[in-house]
Amino acid sequence: MSRAVVGWGKREGLPDAGEGGRQMCRGGAPVLSAAAALLLALVFVVSSRAVVTARAGGKPGTIPPPELVGRWQGQGRIVNNWTSVQSLSVSLAILPDGTVAGNIGLASIAGGTFQEYSKKKKPPYVLTVNLGGALLEDGVMRRSFQLSLKPEGERLTGFGASDGRKMLPGASRESMRRSMRLQVTSVSLTKGNTLAP
Repeated sequence: MSRAVVGWGKREGLPDAGEGGRQMCRGGAPVLSAAAALLLALVFVVSSRAVVTARAGGKPGTIPPPELVGRWQGQGRIVNNWTSVQSLSVSLAILPDGTVAGNIGLASIAGGTFQEYSKKKKPPYVLTVNLGGALLEDGVMRRSFQLSLKPEGERLTGFGASDGRKMLPGASRESMRRSMRLQVTSVSLTKGNTLAP
């Protein structure tokens, strides 16, 4: 086994580049600079994220099909028992560029996106929105909401949930109201005639 020798330059503590201006390591292979190693790590991370996104089937910021662009209104049934409100109204607009506006419950949509997943997935469309203000009449507030929807004739149907966490059975009703995920089923939306709010 041969070892390359790195000489020392005129200034003490600095290695001499050796033959051809390259540093060599064990076996005569060139030493990678820190910048090259960092670049390789960055390429690996970016490509790993692309693979994960491709496996999930998601296309963030997807342009919606023309039949989904427009204003949709309806409601869903709240399944949680810690709120006195039984239904959640939904009034939203899916814009041609894939952004979403409108209201979920009492909360205004403060930015949102449309995503289309593989047609094999049921439901194939997901709307992810940020919320501003109280979501329900009893003061429930959440930061975001996600609706999973599929076309059924002239309607969009599906389910949804707000941000929040799961809580152990026996947690107080007030703790659940403050922190637990709000889940909605039987969402049914019909399309309006115009995109105007």
